Formats: sequence, C-alpha cells, structure tokens
Amino acid sequence: MIKKEILWFIGSLGLSIGLSALFFGWEGFSPDSLMDINIHDNYYVIPSQGILYSFSAFVVFLVYFVKSWVLKFENIPSNSILMLFTILLFLVFLLLNLSLLEKTNSSNLPDALLEHFNSIKENRNSWEFYEILDIILKTYQVFLLTVLVFTGFKTFKKVKANSRKSI
Repeated sequence: MIKKEILWFIGSLGLSIGLSALFFGWEGFSPDSLMDINIHDNYYVIPSQGILYSFSAFVVFLVYFVKSWVLKFENIPSNSILMLFTILLFLVFLLLNLSLLEKTNSSNLPDALLEHFNSIKENRNSWEFYEILDIILKTYQVFLLTVLVFTGFKTFKKVKANSRKSI
C-alpha cells in the first residue's frame, strides 16, 4: 500500500514538473529567471520560481483531490498528502492576498508605484479588477479550508474505525 502511494506521489510530482516545463519552459526552473505578466495595462516582471512552485502544488493538489474523491476518502496516506497540499495552497493564496492588500494600501512603496496605485484608485474600472481578484482569492481560500476540514474529518473517521478493528 505504501509503495503504491509513493509511486502515485512520484508520478504526480513528475506530472507537475512536466506540465510546468510545458507551460513555462525549462528556463523557468533556473534560479534567476523572470516571468513577464501583462494584465490590462499593467506589466509585471516577477521571479518565476514562486509561480512554478505554486503551479506544481496546484497540480499535485488536483491529482490527489480527484484520487481521494474517487476512492471516497478511504485511503489514509492519500488523504494525508491531500491535506498537506491543501494547507500549502492555502498559504500560497494567503500570501498572494496579503501581498495584493499590501500593494494597494502601502505607503512604503516607491513614488512611481504609489502614483500608479493612486491613479488606479481614481480609475474605478481598474480598481474593480483588484477587488474581483481579492474576492476570487478569498473564495478559493474558503474552498480549500472546506476541503481540508472535510478530508480531515473523513481521515479521522477512517483512522478511528481502523483502531477499533485492531482492538
């Protein structure tokens, strides 16, 4: 059982690395690589490591979510890995949400960025984008917490049933 779960985990990690290489290219794995993101009329240049790790965690989460769902949350190691990656993704989205909040409310920003965010606040259409992004991130966090609580409940129930059988 454990060998099979280790193979599943290695396979899902391989799938996440393969998809990351397919979508972002192999050069995205180098430590000093940058990623360009163009949203509306804003142009962001960010390190690609954070996006690659987040994308990989999301792929592993999806694999184990589907696997646990199909197995009706009866496999304890699978549920444990799902809970671990759920917590990891929750933290990633929490950090994204906090950085978005900091960028839109901070007065420690360089003058050019501060002027940019003040102009966004004046232009209501652009500001709505950040509000919508904030709502999407918070909704996804609530979904992840729901998955975490449900998986934890089902795993606890299974562990308790297994301990009664062994007595």
